[in-house]
Amino acid sequence: MPKTDSPIGLPTSSTFIGREPKDYILMFYGPPGVGKTTFASRLGKVLFLSTDRGTRHLDAMRVECNTWGKFETTLKKVEALDNPSAYYDFIAIDHLSDWHNMAEDYTCKKLGVDGLGEAGYGKGWKEYKRTMRGYVQRILAVGIGVILIAHEKTEIIKTRAIELNRTSPGLQKTAWDVIVPITDLIAYCGFRTVALKTPDGKKKRKEVRVLETVPREDLYLKDRTVRDKPEEGYEPLNARKFLATFKSAAAGSDAD
Repeated sequence: MPKTDSPIGLPTSSTFIGREPKDYILMFYGPPGVGKTTFASRLGKVLFLSTDRGTRHLDAMRVECNTWGKFETTLKKVEALDNPSAYYDFIAIDHLSDWHNMAEDYTCKKLGVDGLGEAGYGKGWKEYKRTMRGYVQRILAVGIGVILIAHEKTEIIKTRAIELNRTSPGLQKTAWDVIVPITDLIAYCGFRTVALKTPDGKKKRKEVRVLETVPREDLYLKDRTVRDKPEEGYEPLNARKFLATFKSAAAGSDAD
């Protein structure tokens, strides 16, 4: 914790820097079936607030949350624990787009309208954002990590010279405006064809699952964590190796 022994109570030492995955808000997105949920389930003790049937086939802690009320009830139970971090390293919301839809439906019902735009003077959108921000703050206040799992979307964008297809998390703009700015890592889980050496020294091309975190024009990514970033721009979609990037970075920092 920073010292606050200045005359006006301001910090006089550096503030806390996150060194573990659970110190951050992490988002993983990509195509269906690539292994996003499986990867996330192996990052520690993860409680899934799930709207996705895929978690049913995993050895994972999950609560099926198909309504906003079920999300609310489950969060209250976590908040009631004396020490949530003794039980969980992360809360994972899977999938993020479903959570948005439930929040939108909840807000419309609360305001007595069929669509957020019907509330007038932007009231619906403001109430939706207030609800989402409040929920995120409550999750963060629990004191454990947050994992967000999303689908992908691809759209055509124009630069000065060319048009290109850009892939990004599949979120509606209202959800994007609330969630993306506070997310520390936005990583793409996908496939890449790489050249691998065979036992006889030859090279063989093979499609492998990878995690990408280095921003590109055609792929929305973000990584403001303190970890060892891959020089190649991608790394194996492997939870053990991903966790090791935080441990090696922390060890290097301690050595300094």
